[in-house]
Amino acid sequence: MQQRRSQLPRTVQHPAAPRLIPGPLPRDTAPIHQRPVIVALGNGQVLPTALLFQNDAVAGIDARLAFHTRPRPVVRPAITFMPEFPEYLWGAVDDHVSYRESPMRIHFDEEPVPATNPPVHMMRIDTGFGDWLIIEPRRGSHYVSVVDVQRTVIQWMKEIRFRAGETDRLRLSSWVRVADGEGTELEVEVWVWMGLMHLGGTMETWVLKLIEA
Repeated sequence: MQQRRSQLPRTVQHPAAPRLIPGPLPRDTAPIHQRPVIVALGNGQVLPTALLFQNDAVAGIDARLAFHTRPRPVVRPAITFMPEFPEYLWGAVDDHVSYRESPMRIHFDEEPVPATNPPVHMMRIDTGFGDWLIIEPRRGSHYVSVVDVQRTVIQWMKEIRFRAGETDRLRLSSWVRVADGEGTELEVEVWVWMGLMHLGGTMETWVLKLIEA
């Protein structure tokens, strides 16, 4: 018996645990001049386009409109070589742009995709100022789109910006820096918000969340 015991291994070696090999981060396949990097609201955080995921929609609304705990532009700026066109700075504040000796310019995409899922023919947004924004589709469309909401909210912000005493507690705009993959940087003042929250019921009724100053 003692001889058998002496032949047993003194230690038991378990099989090695499998290694977890991380996969590569998502890559932006767009041309390099179309890959914006935003330093959001001056807090120094750099967010490449590939890491701005669009899968956090709340209550059936597009992620670009959904409420988020961090302030962000109502419409995100990008850098482009595209020529200027009427109202090309529609997402900016009073056409305020700081150029840094570059032929490139700021661009705001107009997303025609549905604002909600399922799509709706009208949206009602409670501004918190005693009035409601009524948004209907553009002519020729059968649903309210992302850009319909963004344009309506921005127009409302322009109208209330100088109301005496009503917006003192709010921050409606902020400067952001946009950079492409080659290091070109442009700064632009944009309208900012927290997004929209669902008021319950159908996808037609929402409440606007702004940023406390």
